[in-house]
Amino acid sequence: YKRQELQEESRHQNWPDFWLPRFDAVFGEVKDSGQVAPDLLRQVERIRLRFPAALDIGSRGTLTHYDIWAGNVMVDFEGSGYPGRPFVSGYIDIPGYWADYARELSFMEMFGLADDRFYGRYWRAFPRDEGFQLRKNIYNLKMHLKHITMYPGEGYYRRGAESALRYIQQVL
Repeated sequence: YKRQELQEESRHQNWPDFWLPRFDAVFGEVKDSGQVAPDLLRQVERIRLRFPAALDIGSRGTLTHYDIWAGNVMVDFEGSGYPGRPFVSGYIDIPGYWADYARELSFMEMFGLADDRFYGRYWRAFPRDEGFQLRKNIYNLKMHLKHITMYPGEGYYRRGAESALRYIQQVL
């Protein structure tokens, strides 16, 4: 089963070696699309060389969904046993990878699933590590660039890519 193979592949490689070829493939598509300004592309190419060290999470990978957004999450609003407190009852379309938790949270945040209320609870249970913000912005850069090519008229993704790149440039 291909998804199982990918899950196993991600478990046995170090994270940058697994994720960066996926970034590079998307970046190649973005460059070929003509939808992103050449100056932005040059800036991404320059900073990309510093990603391997920034993404090195050691052995801290965890099993993730890897494509989590509102359309892939099932929420039970009534059956939780806690009136007024919905809970996640299932996931749809699970590619499943051993990955950096910041990658999962970046995707959730990008699509409105992780807000201040979510993080307030999440960080109490799972304290964030020092490199979280940088890695989150690297992952968001990839996804925003990809979505520019999918939805070229949607300014949200363009602004998101520019914002993520600015943050990365300040930190690296």
